[in-house]
Amino acid sequence: MRHLTMEELLALRDGEQLGELARHLRECPACSTQDLAIERRREQLRALPLAPPRSDSWPALRSRIVASRRRRVLSLGGALAAAIAFAVIAPAMLLGKAQPGISPVDELEVASLVRRSQSLEAELLSLPEPETLNIGSADAIVQVEDQIALVDECIGEVAANPDSGRALSALWQTRITLLETLTHLRNPVFAQLLR
Repeated sequence: MRHLTMEELLALRDGEQLGELARHLRECPACSTQDLAIERRREQLRALPLAPPRSDSWPALRSRIVASRRRRVLSLGGALAAAIAFAVIAPAMLLGKAQPGISPVDELEVASLVRRSQSLEAELLSLPEPETLNIGSADAIVQVEDQIALVDECIGEVAANPDSGRALSALWQTRITLLETLTHLRNPVFAQLLR
């Protein structure tokens, strides 16, 4: 004799009309015992007190996650800065197209990029903090913020080198792209679409 599966017992409990299975449940002592055990477990679960989530948990958790990620990401900062500087400067120097030092054109470009970055930061500050976020959105925001922190570290290291015009420009462009992404993620209209 085949006994009812857990899924079949739950389906019957939920009111599904499964004639042959319902008849078996009435006639089979083993299945009836299992059905009663399910009902007792449901009653026990319903009797549990509701524990409201602590509203102050998220900021502390988020801070710990951000700090942990920043430590990991920043440990790679020096290597990334060197790689970016090498990737941007070396090909141009090897081909004889770049001279050491920041050219006036590079300085103007970097100054323009810094102003754009500052403008995006001001825009971000004007956006309201999201009231609620799903885990995917929160993770995306934390990842972009971590990437910005890494780029900031690289900018600090590369800017100390007087021959860093193109690398510095590339880093500021990367920072602007990340700030634009963060602005979109934090925008209330976009956040509403992600819920």
